[in-house]
Parts: sequence; C-alpha cells; structure tokens
Amino acid sequence: MEAIKGLAHSQFQPPLTEGFCEINSSRQFLGQQFKSEDSFFCSNVIQTYIHRRSSQVKERSLEALCEKMPTSMLDFANSTRKRCMQSAIHDKPVYKSVLCSSFNENGSIATSYKSLNKSISAADVKERIDERIPTVPRQGLLTVENDEPADMLADSFHHGNGGVWTPDLQKHGSAPLQKLQHDNGNALENQVDSKNKGMQVDKGIGIVEFLKNKRILITGSTGFLAKVLVEKILREQPDVGQLYLLINANTTEKAKERLNSEVQGSKLFQLIEDKYGKQFKNFMQSKLTAVAGNVSRDGLGLGKEVAVELANKIDIIVNSAATTTFDERGPLRLLEFGKKCPHLQLFLHLSTAFVNGQRRGCVPEKPLKMGESIAKELSGDHAAPGVDVLAEIALAQKALNGVNTETVVAQTAYMKRLGVQRAKLHGWQDTYVFTKAMGEMLIEESRAQIPVVILRPSVIESTIAEPFSGWMEGLRMMDPILIAYGKGQINGFTADPQGVLDVVPADMVVNATLAAMAKHIRQPGLRVYQIGSSVVNPLVFERIAKLLYQHFRSQPFMDQKGKPIIMPKLRLFKNKDSLYIYNFLKTEFPRQMAKFFPWLKSNVSEKRLAYLNQAAQQVQYLVDIYTPYTFYEGRFDISNTENLHQELSSEEKAKFGFEVRSIDWDNYIEHIHFPGLRKYPLKGRNIATRF
Repeated sequence: MEAIKGLAHSQFQPPLTEGFCEINSSRQFLGQQFKSEDSFFCSNVIQTYIHRRSSQVKERSLEALCEKMPTSMLDFANSTRKRCMQSAIHDKPVYKSVLCSSFNENGSIATSYKSLNKSISAADVKERIDERIPTVPRQGLLTVENDEPADMLADSFHHGNGGVWTPDLQKHGSAPLQKLQHDNGNALENQVDSKNKGMQVDKGIGIVEFLKNKRILITGSTGFLAKVLVEKILREQPDVGQLYLLINANTTEKAKERLNSEVQGSKLFQLIEDKYGKQFKNFMQSKLTAVAGNVSRDGLGLGKEVAVELANKIDIIVNSAATTTFDERGPLRLLEFGKKCPHLQLFLHLSTAFVNGQRRGCVPEKPLKMGESIAKELSGDHAAPGVDVLAEIALAQKALNGVNTETVVAQTAYMKRLGVQRAKLHGWQDTYVFTKAMGEMLIEESRAQIPVVILRPSVIESTIAEPFSGWMEGLRMMDPILIAYGKGQINGFTADPQGVLDVVPADMVVNATLAAMAKHIRQPGLRVYQIGSSVVNPLVFERIAKLLYQHFRSQPFMDQKGKPIIMPKLRLFKNKDSLYIYNFLKTEFPRQMAKFFPWLKSNVSEKRLAYLNQAAQQVQYLVDIYTPYTFYEGRFDISNTENLHQELSSEEKAKFGFEVRSIDWDNYIEHIHFPGLRKYPLKGRNIATRF
C-alpha cells in the first residue's frame, strides 16, 4: 500500500488526504467488461481504467480517484488467489494451475503499478505487493504437466491480451480447455472433458449443508440478534444437530423458564410454528438446550461435570454476549472453554464496527492487536502508551473497591464516568466500544490454533425481510430519537446533516454470520468481517430527518385529547451550544418572561412549559449518548464481506443474501422500519403525550 501511496503523491496533487480508503479498485469495471465480477485480473484493462479516471479527476488526489472504484486491486488479487484455491475443491485443474502460477509471480500487478510511475521498478512494487498478499501454496494445486500455460497467460496480461482465453492456450497442459462462461456475477461454470465428469456447477459456500448435524453453543441467546440467528438456523436447516443456548441463570430450571418465555415464546418464531403446528413445541425442545451459566464468571459458571459434558458436544461457539463493564474477559473465558472442546471447528465472535474508535476516513477490516491505542495512532506519537487490557481491568477493580458510596446507583454512575474517561483517553468514544475492543485484543492474543472469525456489524436495526420485515425488540440506537420527535418532545437534535448513520438490518448480519461460519470452518487463523453501509450505501442524517417528517405528517401520534401531534421538520444542529440556545428559547425563556409579563401565562400554560422543560432534559440525555455517533467520521470498509457475498451461489444469495448496496433506504425506513417500530416495540400503541 505504501507503493500505491507513493505513486499517488507523484501522479496526483494535492497529496493524499487523511482517511485514504483501501477498498477501491477495478473489480466492478472488470465485471462490466466481462459480464462478471469474477472475471480474470487484467492488468491491461486496469491500466486503461486508471489512466481514464486520472484524466477525469485531473488535480484531485488518488483518494478521489479511488472513490470511483469498489474494492482494492490488492483485495481483488487476493480474492482471486482464494478462488484458485477453491477451484481445487471443484476439480478445475487447468483453471487453478494457470491462475495460481500467474498470481504467484505477481507480474501483472507489478506491471500495472509500474506503468503509473516509471521511476519505481516492477521488482520493487512486486516486493511490496508480496508483503501484503500471502502466496498461495503451489504444492498440490498444479496438476498440468508443465507451467507453460501459466507462463503464457501471464505474458498475455503483460502484452495486452487481457487474460482472455485463446485457442493457443488450449494446446497446452494435460486437459483441454473449453469456453469459460460468466453468468452475470455468479461463480464460473467450467466446461471440461468427460474425464472431469462434464460441467462443474458451482454450489456456492454450502451453508445449508454445512449446518446439518452441527452442534453450536450460542451466548447472549436471549438477545435480539441471537434470536434472529437461532430462528434462521432452525427455519433453513431443521436437521441442525443441537443449539446450546447459554442463558444467565442460577439453575437449569431457571434457564429453561427463560428459554420458554424469551426465546420459544417470541413471535419471531411464528413461521416455524406455522410449519410444525401442534408439533412446534416438541420440535423446539428437540433442537434447543438451555444451559445455565454466565460468560462473566470463571468456567462460564458451569459445574465441572456439566462443563466436560458440554465441551465434548460442541462443534462451533458463537459469542454474541455484550457487556459494558471493564471486566471484558468474557470472550477470553469462552475461548478458554473452547480450547477444552475436542471437536471445536470454529469460534465466532460478534463485535461491533465501532471498535475502530475515533478513527477517521475509511477503516479496514483488520484485527486489533494487544496494546493498540487509537489515540496513539491518531497522534502519531509512537512513544505513547498502548492499551494494557489487564492493567485497565485492575484499575477498574481497584476503583470499584475504593468507591465510598451508599447506593448501587451512585456506584454505577461513578464507574460509568470512569469508563468513559478511560475510553476517551485511549481513543474510543464510550465504555461499550472500548470494552468490545479489549475483548477483540484478548481473542487475537489467546486464540492459539483455534479458527476464529470476528464479525463487526455497525448499528443493527430491524429486519429487512426475514423472517418478516420490520421485526425488532426494544428500541435500537436511533429509535428513541425518532419516538421522541413523534411524541412532540423534540424538534431539534445535534447531528451533521451530511453525516452518516451506519445502519444494517439484523437479518443481513445473521446471513453474513452463517456465510462466514460455513466459509471458515476448520480453517486456522483469524478473519475479520465488517458489516455496514457507510462506504457503499451511506444513509445521511438529513435524509433521515426528511423521512421522519414525512412519516409523522401522514401518520402522527395522538395527544391525550385524541388530536394529532403535528411536528415541524426536525432541525439538525452542528454543536451542542446551538441546540442548547434553541431549547432555552423554547422552554426556559418563555417561563422567565411569564414572570415579568403575567399576561403571557394565558398563551403558554405552566403545564406546557413544564413539559417542554422536561423534554429539553430528555434531549440533553440523548445528545450526551449519541453525539459521538451523529458526528462520527469513520467509514467502515466491507471489502471482505462483499467478497464473501460474491462466493454465494444464486440460490444462497436468495436465502442468505447480505448485499448492503442493494438497500433502498427510503423504502426501508418508511415502509419497513417505522411500521416495525410501531408494531413490535410499541405494540401498536399510538402514544399520547402528556401536557
């Protein structure tokens, strides 16, 4: 990447701006040229594309150029390498050998970059690229008699052939090549001779088959997202082995009660209940097992015998438990339990994209290393201290023991203030994302040989499609603001009108989770997937405010007298002071004026003034919580996630799709999220205000 940045400085002025985004390249352009996003990497076409774009942007930086491209060249090359390796599974010997040989040399990539700046040698660029793209092991992949076809294909990249299969190439190797067909973005279907059993049809990742007979331990299982995950698994693969749900309870009986009331009793499972009818309870009981425990306790709070018995049954662990305490050792405790599971094939940790803290610009899908500090990174001070997770936990414990308060409420408030203070010191916006970041660090350091996937969704909101649209439990991030506006409590808030609220529907997060599980089962290493919309399909606050106004104009809440509450457009302020002045003029100022001019009391009642004052306090509370997010400057790269989606078959995309680019925000907010908000958390109540 340094080589690319160097080229950028020499080719484009002004220099690169902060937040250079690595996600951009020519994959979409190649897809348009060859009618498939899985087309071969063509240096000739990439050079043409880069030069065409550079002539358009003229004096703009490479960042501006890259904004026009969907994923980086390096990411595309890497994903093509992965497809080479996958092709071994699908018995495509010539295809895989040619591509693997070509990409092992990195010649076409180096030529592309060298063409932009002749002062940098191809060898230098190749060396830098090799540092960023792991080499595909050649042993066991090359099945042709010699590497001549690979060499010819590499040469065709250099000399303008564009990597197109030609009759000359078919003369080489041990198996004849037929026409490679592209089916508009779906995986390639390779026609080979009868020796290779005819046409090879791509089956995607194989999510449904993967789930069959699997035994999965899920934490945080009574939470919103975990329940959507459980429902999806049971609906798509009823032959799943067993889902063990770790439920915070002191006894197994208590855990079963919570399972029955909070999971099986949820309306979320209506489609499954409709399918099984009177056998619904029997089916659910045969697939769901309640396990009493707690990730915050040593040994997960399990007895020794229970722990041993459970460990011998588990194939996969999914950690979706969340905590805002400093003692974020839950993931570590769960990982240590995983090491005792002899059949464990994958550890999947659900985190949040906001573990990237106060980073600005496009932030990549990279794991957090122990000791990293966002504040240190942003300041550029390499001597600044990093995050010592164990020291932070010890500090919190010491502070907790030393708090001299009489009530739990006061103690909790003190620890919250300390948490925010420590989070901001290290470059995170609040205790929640800081503890999530520390959890990731512990996993990265302690995972040993366990295959690990970390999923980082942004703001999770109501389902877009499954099991039905608009499903949600409780009020998610932006919902308290929406309801307060509809009730007439607020008509102003702090947010950058052009700022982005990164939102993703819950069912898309679940689909991506299942795809990642199926993709990386038994594969050593750690992979990170961010699931968000801010880069590929941004939803800006100005747009939200407009949709909010339109919705409550057409479907207003009613006051206590049964009259519709008609609100003006939601005003967005760029700082807290402006909002404070605005609210003061609406509430406290009329109250003070009424003291000096008694006749004003007839126009503005004391009851109304008291209500507005209470509403202003509510606004201030929401502002304090959400300001770090309404002015958030980070944008989440989802290249890994998009590449994963491309590996799904057409059938899988229909059942397990998570293409955030496809979301129509106007339709989602107006016709899915708002109706879901009214139907589920508000239970159909047309809330009345009190004044």
